[in-house]
Amino acid sequence: MRVGEGNVIRGAFSHNNIDDGFDLFNKIEDGANGVVVIENSIAMNNTSNGFKMGGEGQPVAHKVKNSIAVGNQLDGFTDNFNPGALVVENNTALDNQRFNFIFRPSPYSGPEKQGVFKNNISLKTQEGKYDDAVVGNVDNSNFFIKDGRSVNAQGKEITVKNFVSVKVPETFARDEKGNLVLGDFLKKK
Repeated sequence: MRVGEGNVIRGAFSHNNIDDGFDLFNKIEDGANGVVVIENSIAMNNTSNGFKMGGEGQPVAHKVKNSIAVGNQLDGFTDNFNPGALVVENNTALDNQRFNFIFRPSPYSGPEKQGVFKNNISLKTQEGKYDDAVVGNVDNSNFFIKDGRSVNAQGKEITVKNFVSVKVPETFARDEKGNLVLGDFLKKK
């Protein structure tokens, strides 16, 4: 809260927290935060959401790119009622307990002004209770859960069999530059 413009979170690993992994919540009385960019990060096994991108109806155009949400007890990636023009690109959500992706309709504008979604993948190793709910500029490069299957807008399906491994490593190492090393985890075949 009370975050100014220009903040970037890069290569972070947020896991096993008692609440959210990454929490960009806004308090209505404080006004909207500045835009935060999260990239190349992992949110895993948090007791709430993996990536919570706002709150209380405050429009902020946060960005999350090249990141993974896995095993969080609520949602993997969520707008948390942020009606801003979010940018959500090249992310993967795996086996989050409620929604892997949930981005609701804005009460202020149509989906064309709500956000950009590109190259996101939603996967479940077991059938979940909820399909993904994503409103915004969603192109054919996204695979979201619909009717229990991970499909793009054209109906093309992707499954866990399209990946070398969906088994979560016990730990993630870092390379000499400090980047998280995923190995075969979520590597496409």
